[in-house]
This record gives sequence, structure tokens and C-alpha cells, in this order.
Amino acid sequence: MDFNISLKDEAKDFFLYSYFGIVSKDMYNELCRDEKERNIPSYEDFVITKCIDRAYLDFNRTLLFKEEYKGDTKKKKNKRKKALSHLKDTIRISIVDLIDNKIDDYNKWHNQLCQALLEEAEKGNFLIEKEKEMPTQKSKVFYYGQAQKWVNMTIKYVWLLGLIPERFEKELHIPVDRYLIEALLPNCAVPTKNDSEIKPTAFQADKIVPWSEWNKINYNDFQSCCKQSNKEKNKLPLVWENRIWIETAAKYSLEEYFTESNEMETSDNP
Repeated sequence: MDFNISLKDEAKDFFLYSYFGIVSKDMYNELCRDEKERNIPSYEDFVITKCIDRAYLDFNRTLLFKEEYKGDTKKKKNKRKKALSHLKDTIRISIVDLIDNKIDDYNKWHNQLCQALLEEAEKGNFLIEKEKEMPTQKSKVFYYGQAQKWVNMTIKYVWLLGLIPERFEKELHIPVDRYLIEALLPNCAVPTKNDSEIKPTAFQADKIVPWSEWNKINYNDFQSCCKQSNKEKNKLPLVWENRIWIETAAKYSLEEYFTESNEMETSDNP
């Protein structure tokens, strides 16, 4: 018997809400109808904000908050939320301009947004410096590698929802993370810890500088390599990246699944 997944129409609504917290425009308008005393954001702002929030979860483990912002109490969460709100607003406003076709140069727009996030994080004074992995690089509270992850994952989610203008699709950047680095080694050079001359041919966490601590040069070099590695030139960057990312991530999850299955079989057969 063939076993093929066929998504129900309801799956889209379920997964959009489960993963992003996004509801349909009709449902949003209906739920907001009685909120006359509040300033209700537009549906566009609602969707973009949800993508930003989801993308934040893809990198927030790399942030080091000052003690007064750490913890799960309501007071600490609110303080952390307020500190991050300026950065989120910066991303949201920029992406609205992108969606509304108000920019001309995507690469310039992308770099300006990442730089703005670095400045906002520094000015916010709510993060502490991470211990640097490269002696030639100055320690920072927020790195270009973290900024690109937040921006690129937000863009990827907005793109998946079909909101990115078609003229920008071929210019979109690849979100850099461990799985992508592993998939593209040794073809793409990556920064090494302590400026080691050893160039890893496979992913070695003890030798490679984490993507979250990359600077602008590291990032741009890797993006250039990604473009060269995309052998199918007619394939959109995020289409190409999506397949590679899933294949690499699935390798680990399936390996864990197979191991657990074998262990269960062994325990069932004394």
C-alpha cells in the first residue's frame, strides 16, 4: 500500500497558528471587531510581527542578557520584552518597506537593517559581551551573525507566506546556521577559532567560530559561496537552501529515531 501524505485544507490554518500564532485575515478582523477601545494593528503588521517573533526563537539562545533581564517571572519577561521591542520595530518597519516595494537595492537594505540592529542592541544596554572566539575580533554584545539570523529567518517566513515581491526573490539571503555550514563544508571557507590555519573539511565545533559570532566579512564571504554552490542557477536561493537545510537536519533526527527504535527492539527481546 502506498503511504503518501496529502495535506487537508485545514492543515494550512492549523500549522500557521501552531507554528506562528497566525490566523486568517477574516478571523483576525472578526476577533478584533469588539476591541474598539484598543489601537489594533493592521493585519499586515500582525503577520510580520508573528514572523519576527518566531525568527527570534531561532537564535535567542545565543543572547546573553544582563541579570536583571534574565528569568521567567512576569516582571523579568516584561522587562526583556520592552528591551527587545525597539529591535523588533526596526525589523517590522523595514520589512513593510520591502513588501510595499519601497526599496531599490536589496543587499544595501539588508546590510543597513543588520547594522541598525547592532546599534540598537548596543544602545539598549541589556546584553552582556560574549567571550570572543577570534582574538582579532572585538567582543560585542550583539554580532552581525545574530542580526543576519533574525533578519534572514524573518524574511524566510515572510517569503514562505508569499508576501515577498517577486523581483526580490532571487536576491534573498540564505540564513546561516550550523546545518548549512555543515552541508557546505569544505567547499565554503568559515572562520576558525584562534585564527587557526587549519581549515576544517567537516563540521568541528571545537575549531569553527559559531555563526552567531561572525562579523560582516565572514557573513558576506559565506553568502558569496552559497551563491556559487547553488548549481541549479534557476532555483531560487531559499528553495535551494530549504532542501539542503531539511536534509542535513533530518539526518540527525532520523539517526536519533533509528537508535531509539533499535534500543526499544532490543529491550523487547531479552
